[in-house]
Amino acid sequence: MKKLCISLTVATGLALSAPAMAANLNGFLTPNSLGKNINTLNKQYNLGLTKADWDGWDLYTNSSNTDCDLSVSTKNDKVTEIKVSPNGENCRYKTQSSGITFQYDKTRVVDILNNAKLADIQFIPGCFNCPSRIELPDELVVSRPQDKYTTTFGISGYNDDYLKYMATKMGIKNVEQDYYPAMDSLEEKLNANPKAYNREDFKRQAIRTYDLKSTPWVFKITAK
Repeated sequence: MKKLCISLTVATGLALSAPAMAANLNGFLTPNSLGKNINTLNKQYNLGLTKADWDGWDLYTNSSNTDCDLSVSTKNDKVTEIKVSPNGENCRYKTQSSGITFQYDKTRVVDILNNAKLADIQFIPGCFNCPSRIELPDELVVSRPQDKYTTTFGISGYNDDYLKYMATKMGIKNVEQDYYPAMDSLEEKLNANPKAYNREDFKRQAIRTYDLKSTPWVFKITAK
């Protein structure tokens, strides 16, 4: 929502200004932003993005003082990926992508699944052997054949039952007894054959074992 910025002149002659206009995340966080000029969008939606000083990365980020962390990848100044995650309790946005209406902190995993076809989704682990203190989201990816982009929702990660099921089905032995080596083997197999995530039995096991009442905390759209 845009805020009106008004300048008031008081009797002493000092000018007082209201806070700067807020970023229009709802307008920006759509597939329509993909392929457009980053500088034009930055100005149009008052995003406050600056180019990150990382060699080899065409990445733009917003201020760490904002409620939502926003990062935008580009190629030749054209947007190729948009990612947003919360930076506090006041992060709020609503958008529509891949035929799914998503409202941060309201839309649940089950709501996403109810608006997507089984053939169009994948569940991708964020980590196979995560250190105990690191929390990485798993990804629920929606990729419809008619779209030129994918939509990714970051969900609560490290689904042990899903990981062990995939490992067993992919022929890895002694998953319970040699858990960590088994997870390393699973990661290697899936990296070599990412199409395995399309297996229907994998998807159904994921649906059975993830917390479907939880709300995703990362939203991302990526050009194919």
